Amino acid sequence: MSKDKRIGEYEAFTCYYRLGDTRSIGQVNQLLRQRGLTRPPSLATLKVWSSKYHWVKRCEDIDGIVQDRIQSRLVEDVLADKAKYRAIIQECIDSFIKRFREGLINVRNPEELIKLINLDLQLVGERIGQDEIRVTIERAK
Repeated sequence: MSKDKRIGEYEAFTCYYRLGDTRSIGQVNQLLRQRGLTRPPSLATLKVWSSKYHWVKRCEDIDGIVQDRIQSRLVEDVLADKAKYRAIIQECIDSFIKRFREGLINVRNPEELIKLINLDLQLVGERIGQDEIRVTIERAK
C-alpha cells in the first residue's frame, strides 16, 4: 500500500479483527499511525466506523464461523478415530469368536471379552453394565 493512500473502513476493520481477543480501536489507531500513512484515520473516525459498521458484532460473527469450522473438523476427526478403534475391536472380537468356535479357547472368565464389548459400545455412545454383558455371554454358552 502506498503511504499517501487513505485507508478505508474495511482495511481498518481487518486490522481491528486481526488483533484478536485483545483488540481495541486505540490499538488500530496506533498501528495505522505506525504505518506512516500521510492521512491515517483519526481515532474519532475509527470510533464512528466501528459503531456504524458494527465491528464488534462482525468480529463475533466471524469468530463464531471459525469456531464452528474448527468444531466440525474436530468432530470429524474424533468420529474417524472412533471408526478405526471400532474396527480394531471388532477384529479382536471376531478373532475371539472364531477361536472359541474352533475350540481353541476355553472360556472360564470372559472379562477381557467383556471389556472389549463394553469399549465398543461406549464408542458408539451406549452404556451397558458389566452384568448385562456377562449374562448375555453366559446364556450364549
